[in-house]
Amino acid sequence: MFRLSFVFIILVCSCSTKQESSAGDPHFFNIEDFLSTEISYLDSLKPDVIKTAILNNKEEVIEIEGAQMNWEKELSQFNILQIDKAALWEKFNVDSFQDNGKMTIRYIGKNPKLRVKEFILTQREGKVVEFTAKSSVKNILQSTSRKWSYRSGGEIYIEGLNKILFMEPQKYSVTIATRD
Repeated sequence: MFRLSFVFIILVCSCSTKQESSAGDPHFFNIEDFLSTEISYLDSLKPDVIKTAILNNKEEVIEIEGAQMNWEKELSQFNILQIDKAALWEKFNVDSFQDNGKMTIRYIGKNPKLRVKEFILTQREGKVVEFTAKSSVKNILQSTSRKWSYRSGGEIYIEGLNKILFMEPQKYSVTIATRD
């Protein structure tokens, strides 16, 4: 009977899994949830936008009517900045300060191998008004570095540099601004 009870306890314990809160650490910003809300808001608002893309000093400007704008496509690329994962919580130094009614929270990566080097979140009255980030990835064949910026309401700025072995570096930026 003891063996049977022991085996039963082992089976029950091994079958249960530790569930982490989907909200994660309350000190870390969940960018996926925020962007999902922004996408829904912008899809309902349908603002007209001006999108400017620059690749190696060649500029292209496009005006996009609100109904044609694909906010999910434009904002989903920010998901690689997700730092609200249990495996990453100890890999960032976090500090915050208040100034003129704004709360700024800064996450600085402790390890140079992390994709996200820095993430700065600005809130007013508990609502996100802006975030900026720096990211980079390096391997033997290529390196990519980016600066990211998003202001609530659909203002996007991404600047990057791609270096691929034996090729010329590619410098680019993308700006999306809503029209009044």
